[in-house]
Amino acid sequence: MIVSKVCLVRETTILTDALVQAIVPALQTQIDRDFYPVWNLRADVSFVPPGQMIPGGACQAILVDTSPDVGALGFHDTTDDGWPIAYVAVGDCLRDGLSWPVTVSHEILEMICDPEITKTVIVNGEEFAFEVADSPEDDSYAYPVLGHHVTAFVFPSWFDPNGQAPYSYPPIPEINKPFALAPGGYIGVRPVGGTWSQRFADAIPGPRAGHKAPSSRTMRRFSRG
Repeated sequence: MIVSKVCLVRETTILTDALVQAIVPALQTQIDRDFYPVWNLRADVSFVPPGQMIPGGACQAILVDTSPDVGALGFHDTTDDGWPIAYVAVGDCLRDGLSWPVTVSHEILEMICDPEITKTVIVNGEEFAFEVADSPEDDSYAYPVLGHHVTAFVFPSWFDPNGQAPYSYPPIPEINKPFALAPGGYIGVRPVGGTWSQRFADAIPGPRAGHKAPSSRTMRRFSRG
């Protein structure tokens, strides 16, 4: 499956339509200018006001007040019919002093890269989840685009044991080799055939990773095997 269109849908009462619409150019610029050249994947981002029809073939990134997924400020999943969907808990982000636009961009990039949440990489007996924004997910690595901050992300070389620098955008000194984690970041990993867990930089969960509970989307993905 290829994600070619993503619609922001406002269900939160915290933001106005204008505030949601305002981040669309930044999200699109990140995808086209920074992400597409290295990943060869892109999607058109738009905002669909409440009550309007979702365009055919579009995936939704739904902005809500509080997360429907315990412990996750944002997550992407699939619907019962297998269609990619993402949620961002705006109120939870604001409560914890974290950027909701960064969370939106994080989930959109990961939904574009792994729509069905099935991709993994196996290296030296370990299986890594294919999540492009988890290693540098701390807000301190987010960068400005058109007046809004968006998530940092890793390059394909990060998932390649023989990959060469650069490994992330923007460049992050701590991400200096494949599978390296920036402070505050993490990645899902398991022994092949074993049980999934979260590996944190310096074994310390960051502000975002620390919110993920065993019942969160991350753990549900892992439970699929």
